[in-house]
Amino acid sequence: MWQDGKRAFTYPATCGWQTVRRTAIAKAAGLVGVAPTAGTTTLLPQQVVPSARITPLISALAELGREENHATSQRVLMEQARSHAYAVAAQGLTAFNTLERQVQKELTLRYDEAAAAARTRTIRYRA
Repeated sequence: MWQDGKRAFTYPATCGWQTVRRTAIAKAAGLVGVAPTAGTTTLLPQQVVPSARITPLISALAELGREENHATSQRVLMEQARSHAYAVAAQGLTAFNTLERQVQKELTLRYDEAAAAARTRTIRYRA
């Protein structure tokens, strides 16, 4: 068991590993100041969102914002999108994945609608 990069406790591997694991989780919960729930099997830290995934989400959020509010400048839209993306990224990988899927779904829907509208247009040429 590690705390702040240093080994805090060591538990030997035994045949009764499940009991040892529950004891280790309870001890780790005490170290970080939380109470483990009945179903707790791990106390892993929140997974960090890779920065390479944040930038495309910022662009997608700005694109959605541009379609919703044409009057807002690109700089303001990017700043709002950046703020929103980093706020969600701070909540962990699960929240980020959820937002990423929602944004991608919305963009795909808008692209499909634009493609359908383009197919229905008729172009008239002068002879």
